[in-house]
Amino acid sequence: MKQIHIIIADDHPLFRSGLREAIEREEDMLVLEEAGNGRDAVKSIQRHHPDVAVLDIEMPHLSGVDVVRTFQNGEDAPQFIMLTIHRSEEVFRTVMAMGVHGYILKESAITDVVNGIRTVYEGEYFISPVLAAGLFQQSLPDGAAITPGLQELTTTEKKILSMITDNLTTRTIAERLSISPRTVTHHRENISAKLGLRGSYTLLRYALENRGMIQQYFGSS
Repeated sequence: MKQIHIIIADDHPLFRSGLREAIEREEDMLVLEEAGNGRDAVKSIQRHHPDVAVLDIEMPHLSGVDVVRTFQNGEDAPQFIMLTIHRSEEVFRTVMAMGVHGYILKESAITDVVNGIRTVYEGEYFISPVLAAGLFQQSLPDGAAITPGLQELTTTEKKILSMITDNLTTRTIAERLSISPRTVTHHRENISAKLGLRGSYTLLRYALENRGMIQQYFGSS
């Protein structure tokens, strides 16, 4: 079994211990090392080359953002998950624009971290469900027009876009529709092209920002 190798960095030992315990219940996950500050996190990543680094956004010496910036252009950079107490959309956008793939609220970290690690390890994006629901709440105004390009989506593409509004991963969508993950990826690329979306996480952001409109027109998953 291929194990996912992980580094945890947070300045609260009890919190780190809880995360490690939750992670290592999984047979396919191994925590290589823990760090109590950003500087030690950089050293741990350089020493172990983990698959995933789970970082507190606020740490002594170097913040989680500083750690990510250190490895931003490196070929051996891990996938990063940021732990945060912030529900600020501005903070979220900042770290996601840097290439972070996971954004987990600390109060739900024990529940979310395993799913988050698996998701980012596969190259997808993970946002704590409670954050996804709160960060992008957008009410649909009376008489709002459907976004140009949505009409061009096929029936399957509409179903997939509706599922993306619920923050579902490619693998989960594939299982629900009884198709392959590769087929879902192809549909996602077509959806992005029809909506004129470019960039790494723009489809997820679009789906979450326009959740009310999409579900009103296409229904929820």
